[in-house]
Amino acid sequence: MMRFLAALFLLTPGVTMAIEEPKFKILKEDGEYSLRQYEKTVVAETRVEAGFEDAGTSAFRRLAGYIFGRNSDQSKIAMTAPVGMEKEGDGYRVQFTMPESWTLEKLPDPDEPSVKLRLLEPRLMAVIRYSGGWSQERYLEHEALLKKWMEKNGLKAIGAPVFARYNSPWTLWFLRRNEVLFPVSN
Repeated sequence: MMRFLAALFLLTPGVTMAIEEPKFKILKEDGEYSLRQYEKTVVAETRVEAGFEDAGTSAFRRLAGYIFGRNSDQSKIAMTAPVGMEKEGDGYRVQFTMPESWTLEKLPDPDEPSVKLRLLEPRLMAVIRYSGGWSQERYLEHEALLKKWMEKNGLKAIGAPVFARYNSPWTLWFLRRNEVLFPVSN
């Protein structure tokens, strides 16, 4: 039922998915590359034991359940963008960004024990933006390009890269917005 509702929502003409995104300031822009200063952001996240290609799908049900009302006060929470995915051990940590109107203190507790709420502190991120499919091959290609740009610009990674997807699976591949982000220091 949950998948049907999510698919219906995403396929309904006129419905815009993921209109709100985390706030950031662009400090440097160079074509598809940028250096961004992000404000603090609250996320709902879950860890899945899955490969790159399956991690987002595996985590979606848990995270969508939370924002569709499977929480302590059955609140509906607006979907935002991006969906972030970060390698962690043998699996991935997948995150839904929470709308700015919800603070960590105001968010209802998840019913699903594997869904956690977390505050991401302000952070400096090096970013490469690209369109196209969500394959691991394309991700790794863009991660390598971003690393070269970071080196050229004297930026040092201080954490794992994040794969960010901004569109639904039904968005045509050439219209999709994808990003690889590295937390950095300069």
